[in-house]
Order: sequence, then structure tokens, then C-alpha cells
Amino acid sequence: MGQVVKFTMQQFIIRLTEQLKNVEPDKRLPFIQSQLKTITNDTDRKHAELMFSMFQEAGVSFILEDLVVVLVHGIRTEGLWQNKLRKQLEDNSDAKVFPIGYGYFDAARFWFPLTKFFRKSKLKEISQKLRFIKSENPNATFVIVGHSFGSYLVSEFLRDNTDFKFNRLLLCGSILKRSFRWDLIRNLPSRDYVINDCGTKDFWPMLAKTVTFGYGASGTFGFNSPYVEDRYHECDHSGFFTNEIFSKYWLPFILEG
Repeated sequence: MGQVVKFTMQQFIIRLTEQLKNVEPDKRLPFIQSQLKTITNDTDRKHAELMFSMFQEAGVSFILEDLVVVLVHGIRTEGLWQNKLRKQLEDNSDAKVFPIGYGYFDAARFWFPLTKFFRKSKLKEISQKLRFIKSENPNATFVIVGHSFGSYLVSEFLRDNTDFKFNRLLLCGSILKRSFRWDLIRNLPSRDYVINDCGTKDFWPMLAKTVTFGYGASGTFGFNSPYVEDRYHECDHSGFFTNEIFSKYWLPFILEG
């Protein structure tokens, strides 16, 4: 009987998802509720309601919310990888992709011992852009990808802005401290929705940790934290930006979680 119920629920969700494509966004939730009421078997209806509730809580949308993907680059670059990833995302989905940055941030200012002012100015710039995108897409599933110094800016923003809701976070080449206080991010999704891609040949995080202050080697060795899923790739600091990694690792996570 359990298998029959599972099959019935699967068919119900597939049919409902197709129907939702023709329903206006502000009417989708009432439509879902009306369709759930058509399930006459109490047990089946409770199963369906529970499934929708669990998936929504986890950030998986059955009401076809927009998917917004924000890409934040690192230092010494204007983020050419952003356009490459953007094209793949737009070719494979209806996602709205926003490559954002803070101009060219050279290594001298990155390493400079009194660089706190520079960090704050870049954090302010990124914060304004994230806030604006969120205000324009308040109900969207929100995914953020941060590379290198971008990982630092994004994480500092999320820690300082505890009201900011997001659904998935992908870091690579991270220069965050391995002891970063993820527990201070109030709207942090579960471990499965926070990914830290590490490069086993990446020396930049280790150099950042050694030469200046405030950074760490999480992009090489991982966080080893219950809040984050570390993944390891045999690549250097910019070795993540290949079609193979995009298609095998990044697109499934960004688009589907």
C-alpha cells in the first residue's frame, strides 16, 4: 500500500506542477490549497500536505517562484567566470542571474595590514547590491555564489544582516576562517544547502591566512563544520570555472538544491 501511495503522490505533484505554469503567481498558493482538497483519502491528503510543507521549508518551491542567482567574484579580476556560468544557467533554466562585483580589487590593498577600510567599502557596495536584488525579487528562491574575496564579503554580509533570507549558498576558493561562526547567521539553511568547494591545489587561502589578518584557509582544507558541506576538487584557486564542474556539480546544486 505504501508504494501505491508514493506513486499516487508523485503523479499528483507532477500534474499539479504542470498546471501551475498557467496560474498567475499571486494565485498559485490558493490553487495548490484547492487541489489538495480534491484528495478524498485523508491519509493521502495529509501525505501531500506534509510533502509540500517540507519542501517549501527546505527552499524547494512547488509554486514556481522565480530563481535568482547572484554571483560575486574575487580579487584581481572582473569575474569573467561569472558570464560563463551565467550563460550555462540561462541556457538550462529560467533563472535570473546577477553577476555583481566591486571593481578591480588589487593584491596590494588585499594584503595591506591596514586594509580594514578597503574591506568595509567593498562590503558596503556588495550589501547595497544584494539588498536591491532582494527588494526586486522578494519571493524568489535566492542562491548566492561567492569566489575567493567574494566568499568573505557574502559571508560577512549574511552575518551582519540577520533578516536576509536566502535558500542556497555556494562558496569556492574561500578565504574565510575555518572557525567562522556560521551559527550567527540566523537564516542559514541546513547543511545540504551550504556548499564549500575546496581546491586541494589552491595555495591562496593559506597565503591569505599567513600574510594578513582576518582570513583563513577554508578554501583549501574546508570548514569541517556541521553547518557546511565541504567538497574537495583537485584544482587551484580558479580551477572551478570549467564546464565539467559547472555541469556536474554547480548547476544541479544551484538549480535544484
